[in-house]
Amino acid sequence: MPEERIKTVIGRILEPLEVDMLRIEVFKIDDLTYRANISSSDSSLLIGRHGDNLTALQNIVSVLVNSELENTIKLLLDIEDYKKKQEDNVIDMAKRKALRVLKSGLPEMMPPMNPYYRKLVHMFFANSKDFKTIRTESEGEGSRRQLKIFLVS
Repeated sequence: MPEERIKTVIGRILEPLEVDMLRIEVFKIDDLTYRANISSSDSSLLIGRHGDNLTALQNIVSVLVNSELENTIKLLLDIEDYKKKQEDNVIDMAKRKALRVLKSGLPEMMPPMNPYYRKLVHMFFANSKDFKTIRTESEGEGSRRQLKIFLVS
């Protein structure tokens, strides 16, 4: 059962680090996607600067969990809902910019962001019933790559 495997792997990684884990919750999103959230009084250490430690931990846990499973799963690891809050903030900013685009007809640019958050915004507008006339496209290179939100008729 992937949920138990995920909890076991996280525990084995964090135990030698003497990280205070209050709780590990694992949620099945679909057949091959799971979201795990760690509650800890050491959350800032686990998250790291700009989420770097969280990203590294997610990669390590994913590799170890998938090494013993028949089907490869996608693991979305979070700590104290840090990533969820970041995702919500990015979507909220995109919505505000889209409302300005609808009002003015002029394109708006999102600040530079990593590929994960750009894809999140692209997918939000692609699936949104409230913003049917809004489209997005990525512009720029490397770490300066950003999203343009614009109106189509």
